[in-house]
Amino acid sequence: MDQALANALKRKAELEKELGEINRFLTLYDRFTAGTEPVGSDVSISGPGATYVITARTGRGKSRGRPADFAEIMERVLRDISRPLTRTELVDALEQRDVKIPSDDKARYLGTILWRNRNRFINIPNQGYWLKSVPNAIANYKPGDIEDERFGDDEDSAAGAITDRRKTTT
Repeated sequence: MDQALANALKRKAELEKELGEINRFLTLYDRFTAGTEPVGSDVSISGPGATYVITARTGRGKSRGRPADFAEIMERVLRDISRPLTRTELVDALEQRDVKIPSDDKARYLGTILWRNRNRFINIPNQGYWLKSVPNAIANYKPGDIEDERFGDDEDSAAGAITDRRKTTT
């Protein structure tokens, strides 16, 4: 047998043994910390014929994620889709990309992040959220068109709707 192959097989066996120990630890950890939520992120280890996913569990409580990460992801989604999206559509788009939103009210969670990042995002009335500095022909939006900086609710509540105050030229 080729020495490189023998070394690779030996290392694979060592890693599989170590992975087994980690899995046993995680099982015991789960048993002794029943009812708590995992905090951390998944780590994938791929090898010939198998992929292992390990979920890091580093503490108690619910992971809330980083709002800055969600803002980045939402920006990429809007750029990819090239049109404004309502909060509900953003939830669907993120979930289709396997992004876990750490809230029971996912649309509200994303809406809060959008509002806190109102220097980056704008709610175009009756259309949804878009990138504040990027023109959009589909929405007939040019940066600076909408004077009102407040965010209103989109399709989730007509009561909080923002007024469309587009600049007009005469």
